[in-house]
Amino acid sequence: MTVSNKPEAAVSDRVLYTYFRSSAAYRVRIALNLKGLDYRTVPVHLLRDGGCNINPNIAR
Repeated sequence: MTVSNKPEAAVSDRVLYTYFRSSAAYRVRIALNLKGLDYRTVPVHLLRDGGCNINPNIAR
């Protein structure tokens, strides 16, 4: 999911890794929107299939 008012090519490299139950990610989304900063979100499921948070491709 991309949140932006600009064309796709102009979206910043800012990435927010988020989990739907994360209050910290929720607060960061609020701050980014209040500051008008562009970002894209990458959902991370912490419970399914042993958890994406222990995937070596994500951890590096």
